[in-house]
Amino acid sequence: MRYPTVHVGGTPPQRLLEDYTEAVNRLTAALAALEWAAPNARDYPQCGQWSHAVTEHNRRIADVARILLDVRKLAEHVADQPKARTP
Repeated sequence: MRYPTVHVGGTPPQRLLEDYTEAVNRLTAALAALEWAAPNARDYPQCGQWSHAVTEHNRRIADVARILLDVRKLAEHVADQPKARTP
């Protein structure tokens, strides 16, 4: 993963941190909503379709969780920069 370089000519570090924090919050909410939207076996009466739906659903959850982890790492990187801290 490529991390942003916090420097004088770039985006203010506090802004970067706020943006990443907002993305983390929204991805966390999306992940929770997606988990609630799990397939129900009653909605897949065709033989074998429910297990395929569960596999696909779990893959979607894993994809969002991976993206959430990446954005958290970006936020942590920016937060660790001395200029990112508020006085």
